[in-house]
Amino acid sequence: MLLLAGFASLASHAAVPVAVSGREYAETVLLLSNREVDMRFGIKSLYKQDAIKPFSLDLLAELAWGACSGTRHIKPDTLAWIAKTIGKSKQGRYGQLIDDCLGKTKATDKSLIKYLTEAKMALADASSSDPFVGGNLDLDKVRDDFLKNRKTVPVEPLARKQLESMESGLRMDDVYFRLGAPGHISAMSVPRGKAGFLYVKVRLSDDRIVFHYPELGDVRFGFDNSAGDWILADATSMHGMYWLAKDGRFVNTSVAITEGDSGDLLLITKSLLRQQEPIEDTLFDRIADRIYLSQKERDDSMVKALAHMCKLLGKSDNGKYRQMMREVSETAVHKSLRKYAALAADSLPDTGEQQYNPLKGANL
Repeated sequence: MLLLAGFASLASHAAVPVAVSGREYAETVLLLSNREVDMRFGIKSLYKQDAIKPFSLDLLAELAWGACSGTRHIKPDTLAWIAKTIGKSKQGRYGQLIDDCLGKTKATDKSLIKYLTEAKMALADASSSDPFVGGNLDLDKVRDDFLKNRKTVPVEPLARKQLESMESGLRMDDVYFRLGAPGHISAMSVPRGKAGFLYVKVRLSDDRIVFHYPELGDVRFGFDNSAGDWILADATSMHGMYWLAKDGRFVNTSVAITEGDSGDLLLITKSLLRQQEPIEDTLFDRIADRIYLSQKERDDSMVKALAHMCKLLGKSDNGKYRQMMREVSETAVHKSLRKYAALAADSLPDTGEQQYNPLKGANL
């Protein structure tokens, strides 16, 4: 009878959904990941849901059963998050599972015991009909079946156009609807103030869920507590477009050089220094404009970016920038910028050609 009850539970509660939202797709993929850090992110995301669907709860319960029965290695901290999430659900059908886990947990895992006990108390008065029976879910098969129903990525060039039209603040569901299921999903934490954190218009957590789209780029999401959802924090493109952190959007290289902050400029310049193909003359012009118009900068990070831009301009082998760089080497506020401007001027040929006249603020 117990085995039959388990299969009934599987049929009525853990049927693989055909249509899911972007958040549901991400949470499920993370839950079924072989990387525990990804699994833990999926569990934490589910915990933040107001109401968790039976399919997701059964996956959590199966993971807990595997950990408590010794068939799956899960760290106590991860199991504690599972217990918290199941307890929050108020679904009494998981009460026996929590009891079993509590009985098998080592006394030294005090934090885990605490959360298992709290989950037991939360489920104590809930109906326990149709109790969950572990060991009946083949999680590998569930993963395979789940991925069969994922939303497909649009064909080129629509997919690239959709990615490059993204802006910060979009919900994960919107990105999934426009771009389809990513080829891979991972989780990470970013140090506060990094990865464009300071420019995001809302208060985001340091956690990131990353959608990786092969041949397109990556989209990173942070959790917005005020909205109770994952929203787009920043993105990257594999097709020469740059994410302008201060505006939360993609721009072409010329606009990024003209409007970018120090981090943007350093990233772009290092990329151009590594580039094997010839750099367009118009890009060198924008670089010259930015150096000239930013020569009064005192901020060390901006000066570092401008110094790299001087190196790049020095490699242009175009003598028309020589006079301008000589001027910057004499009038720039920061001595480091004066130094690299002088080195660039010395490396450029003196061909007697007409000298470049920077735009002097027209584009900035």
